[in-house]
This record gives sequence, C-alpha cells and structure tokens, in this order.
Amino acid sequence: MSIIFMGINKIKMKKLIALLLLISAAVTSQAQHSLKWGKPSKEEIQLKVCSFDSSANAVVLAATGDIKFINNFIYLEIYRKIKILSSKGLDYVTVEIPYTVKNNLDDIQNLKAQTINFENGIPVITQLSKDQIFTQTPEPGVEEKKFTFPNVKEGSIVEYKYTIVNQRFYFLKDWHFQNKIPTIYSELKAEIPRNLEYNVILSGKLLLDKYNGASPNGNTWSLNNIPGYEHEDFVYCYKDYINQIQFQLKSYLKFDFNRVNNQSVLQSWTELAIDVTDEYSKYLEKKGIARDLLNQIIDLKDSREDALKKIYQFVQAFKTTDYDLFPVQNISDLIRSRNGNSAEINLLLCLLLNEAGIPANPILISTKNHGKVTKQFPQMDQFNHVMAAIPGKDSSYAFLDAVSNSSNYHHLPPSHINYWGFIVDGARSRWLKMDYRTESKENYLINYNLEPGGVKISFSGKYSGYAAKEKRENKINKTVKEPVFSLENELIKKDSSSFLNLENEYEDYSENYYYSSSVRPAGKLFLNLNLFEQQNPFKQKERQFPVELEFPYSINNTINIKLSKGDTATVIPKNLTLVLQDEGIQYGKFIYKTAENNNNIKVFIKWEMSETIIPQNFYSFLKEFNNKVISKLNEPIVIERK
Repeated sequence: MSIIFMGINKIKMKKLIALLLLISAAVTSQAQHSLKWGKPSKEEIQLKVCSFDSSANAVVLAATGDIKFINNFIYLEIYRKIKILSSKGLDYVTVEIPYTVKNNLDDIQNLKAQTINFENGIPVITQLSKDQIFTQTPEPGVEEKKFTFPNVKEGSIVEYKYTIVNQRFYFLKDWHFQNKIPTIYSELKAEIPRNLEYNVILSGKLLLDKYNGASPNGNTWSLNNIPGYEHEDFVYCYKDYINQIQFQLKSYLKFDFNRVNNQSVLQSWTELAIDVTDEYSKYLEKKGIARDLLNQIIDLKDSREDALKKIYQFVQAFKTTDYDLFPVQNISDLIRSRNGNSAEINLLLCLLLNEAGIPANPILISTKNHGKVTKQFPQMDQFNHVMAAIPGKDSSYAFLDAVSNSSNYHHLPPSHINYWGFIVDGARSRWLKMDYRTESKENYLINYNLEPGGVKISFSGKYSGYAAKEKRENKINKTVKEPVFSLENELIKKDSSSFLNLENEYEDYSENYYYSSSVRPAGKLFLNLNLFEQQNPFKQKERQFPVELEFPYSINNTINIKLSKGDTATVIPKNLTLVLQDEGIQYGKFIYKTAENNNNIKVFIKWEMSETIIPQNFYSFLKEFNNKVISKLNEPIVIERK
C-alpha cells in the first residue's frame, strides 16, 4: 500500500473524510441476505453434485456482499456458504482473509464460522471458537485471519460471515463473483449515498453479458451458476479475467452557503504523477549522497556501459525486504543497512544513474501476478512495483530492476513485463509500452556418428535470454535435464561434458555433452528426436481464460546423422510446416525439414512462439498445434543394416 491513496494525496483525503462525516449521517444500515445463517435449504442439504460442473469436489452455495456507508466508515458485510461434495473437497475447509493494516486502512469485525452436518436429517452445528482463529502477517502492512472449519466431512455445509471496515472511499472493495470452485449464487449490493458518484467497472463475460456495463436498479448485481477456475493453468492473475466489480469515486456533492456543487475527485494521470514525483524527490534529490557513493563505485575512465554495470551491481547487492511503491526509510538508513523495499532500492538506482550522467526515471508497473493496469482510471493501487527507465538513442527505453536476481541489467524478469508502465517525470509523465527486449533462444546441434562397432553422439546447446538464465539456474541448482538418447531401450554412456559462461550472464550460455556406445544393436535402429521428452502441456478440453506464456521463445534444432556403410534409412519423417495464426496475428510456427545425401541425413526443426497471450476462443487450435508438434517430434528415423 502507498501513502498516496489511489491517486489522491493526503490533504485531499482529509478534506473528503471531513465532508463525508457530514453527509453520511442519514445513511441507514440494513443487513439482508438471500439465505439465512444456520438454515440451509432442503435443496442445499440434498445436493450431491454440482449441476454445471460434475467434477467439482466442493461448491459455493451462496456468496453475498452488502456495502454500507455509516458515519466515516464503509462496511462490507460478507457471507459465504460452501458444500463439501467429496473427500477431496476437504482441501477447501481452511479460510484465509487478508486485509490491509498499513495506515489503519482495514479492520475485520464479527467473524463467525460454523459447520453443519446432518444426522438422520437433523442438522448438527459445530461452531468455530475464537481461539481457533489465528492472525498472521503474510507480508508487511498486510494481515490475514486464518481458520479451519471444525468437524468437516463429506456432505458438510460450512459457512462464515464477517464485516470488513475501512475508510477507503475512493475505491470500494472489489467483489469477485467467481471463485476457484464453482459458485451457484453470488450477489453484491451497494447502498451508495446520493452525495457520492462512483465509476462502476464490470469485468468478465457473464457480468458484461447480463448488465451490458450498466448498473441495475437498487445497485444489486447477481450471477448464477458461475464456473470455477481452479484448473486453469497458464494464467498469471485471475483477477484480469474473472467476473468481478470494481468501484472508483468519481465525484461528490459539496454544500457551500446553500449551494450544491458537484466536485470531481478523479485525478488525471498527470496530477497523480506530480504527487508521486513529489514523494520520490525525497530520494532523487539527494545529489550529495549520490556523489559520495559514485566515488566508491565508478572510475572517471569508465565508459557509459561500464559505469552502468557497476552502479547496477552495487545497488543489486542490497537485500530486498518487500515490494512497495514508496520509500519508508530515508536514504541514509537504506545505504547504512543495505536493506530496503523495492521502491527504495530502485529509486537509489535512478539517483546514482542520473548523477553519473545516465538519465533515468522511475517507472510504475504492475507485475503479472498483480494484474494488468487500466489506463482509463488513474489509481495507484493498480501498481505494485517501481523500476528504472533509461532512454535509448531511438526513442526506446531500457528498463532496469535492481531487485532482479539476474546480474545482467538487460535481463528484466519476465513477470515484470506486463504491457504498460507509467514513467514518472512530473508533468512530462507518460505511458510506455513494455516489450521483451531480451530474446529467448535455444539452438541445438546434434551429431550422430553410426559406426559398425558402435555409436558416437555429440550434443551442443547454446542459449540466450531467458532460456540461458533458466539453464544456468538448473546447472547451479543441479537440476539439469539432459537430453535422452537410447539405443534399443539401452541408455548410452555419457563420456564428458563442458559448460561455457556459467557465471557471465552478459554472454550466451553453452553446454556440450559427448556420448558413446561400444555396442551397435542388431536389427533396426530407432532414433527419436524428441530429446527432452516434451509433452503437450495443454490437456484441458475447454478453457475459460486466455493462455499466458512466460515469454516468447525460439527453439532451433540441427541434427546430422552420419550412416556407416551398409546402413539404410528405411523411414524418414515427411517435411511439415505448421502455422498458428488468427486474423493476421501469428502466434506460433513449427518447421520440420529433412534432407538425405549419400550417407548423411540432415534434420532441421524450428519451433517458436512469438506471442505470449493466446485468446481463450483460440485454445482448441493451440492445443491441436502442440499435439501435432509433439507427434512429429516423436516420429523416429529408422535405420537398418544390410
């Protein structure tokens, strides 16, 4: 959480809170739920299988939220009821409720939970005691209430309710209609005073289809039979796609000498950036401290590139305590302790680069796990991280992140490339498109030398970008997955191996393996070219959300097979080209080519994915594309001796 609430500075917030004290007194509170506490319906008691998801092990019977404005606070009363359908559904009997304690923003009140079992049709209720509720701190500024329902078994109905209280007038709590497990009914009611006007942001196909972007009478939204999303792989942040509602304060009515004025509170991005720039100046204007540090870090003879590397290496050595958008400690304490949050560390990076004559500005981003940003609504909570942006010669920018675990400053974590970043430069602040500036390539050269008395194989892999980082980490962590070569179900022997640029992340990484077998199997020889035993990761029949890949990649295999006299290739797979594209967008491509010349067979394989997000309605084509690729890789080349 930041000290600037949702793009509005602290002074404006105090004025608005004072005003809301006057206008909220007339607001009444009513708690109405569609289902009563402790009294499940006959249909809920008899439910054995979820009608729209027969594979579900548990189902949310009802989830209701009720937003009320009382005095200077907002109350969100939440009620949830879940049915355990099978023994595997017991995985859902532990509940975690996170809330923000930083700046006293949230408070949890009136938490109750109970389990309802049935003996001869009679409900037996086991209530959760207060000493079974634990408070944890998963991250700084955030706490969570955690408990496990007592006496739960197959067929149990569990329910809990609580109220979350806050002063977050600018952005009300989001409401998620969709859960990991299927939901039969979900409802949100918002009793918003007439004095306040909110932008209501609907997301998700079911909500958009039902309400078409409009607010219903009475500000009550509901959905039935909502599928769960527990089994959706390749999604970074479900909030980007699930059915949900968000609120953002647009304006309020101000009473001034018997006049009523409509006051807008929705800032522009420029206004927000000016506020943020003011906060960041506490770090970025410490030029004296920067000069003293630079005297220890760089030499006058250093080139721009060398200076940049040294500054990055110096700051990257600091320990990151947590992710935050604003500094908490002053810069002197940061330098003294060498420990700081992500904002402190990357603002120090910007300060040192600027003082070294390398222009750098902070850039606000949302990591992939945090969700995509919405440029239409200026709000700080869309972001969760700040990095450094350096202009290039061609109007492009390089992005640096000193909290990355890579010693190569070019190597931005792929989880931090999430379409857009907002560069902070006062009134000149603007949006920047974030692209993958580091290519991920895997290039393989495999040589088979088939001799009458044995077989020799050499394998060479050269990696760049994210592929190089992954292979380096596998080598360091001793989790290397070597290629698999077999001759008639017998693994051949590895003679030797070598590795190049294991420590230097600014260079491509290479690994070489040499194998041999002193025995040449009699009869047919099957050479399988799926050397890493790859499988299709897309196994779902249907999909709700787009597929998100970590980064674009390109894999190139060149395979040379030298036959000995008397060898004949009786089976050589046919050439194949596959293109995965839709409406002019090429998502992926696969090329398989073979050539035979005298006693030599050459195979070229190229497999690339150039886009990282594949739409949900294109999933079946992606799945079939991968099926055909894996099938082709598994086609053996068959060699026979005369």
